[in-house]
Order: sequence, then C-alpha cells, then structure tokens
Amino acid sequence: SSFEKQVKLVRSADIIVGAHGAGLSHLLFAKPHTSIVSFRGRTNSDIYALMSMAMDMDFHHLLWTYNGEELMDDISTQLLGILK
Repeated sequence: SSFEKQVKLVRSADIIVGAHGAGLSHLLFAKPHTSIVSFRGRTNSDIYALMSMAMDMDFHHLLWTYNGEELMDDISTQLLGILK
C-alpha cells in the first residue's frame, strides 16, 4: 500500500527534511540516529524536537523569515552546517 511504501522510505532515510508541520509526523517511523531538519518560521511548537530526542535522533530547526533573496543563501548555509 501507499502507507507501507512511505514507512519503508522514511525507515531507509539518513536525513529527513521538511516544513514544520504534520508531515514530520513520519519521523515516528525513522530509525535511530536519523537527522531531522525542520524548516519553521515563528512558532513555539517543539513537539517534533521532543519526539526526535525521545527516539535518539538528531533534530535541527532552521528558523527563517522571508527577507528577499537572502533566504535561500541563509537556508543553504544552515543546511551545510548541519550536514558536516
């Protein structure tokens, strides 16, 4: 089924990157030590960070707000720092 394929895909990932929100609930199926990267704006929700820590994963928030063309450079710089 489609759900089983999604679980297998998440289970095989070393890094999961996504916008902060319901889509990150898939991290429940990720293996330990998976790196989780959440893009988020102004929100105080840390539920995915708490879930990741409880499941022995590396969680990273990328905080961003749109301020013109600098956005992509800022995200790229943050991602490169996480992936090192």
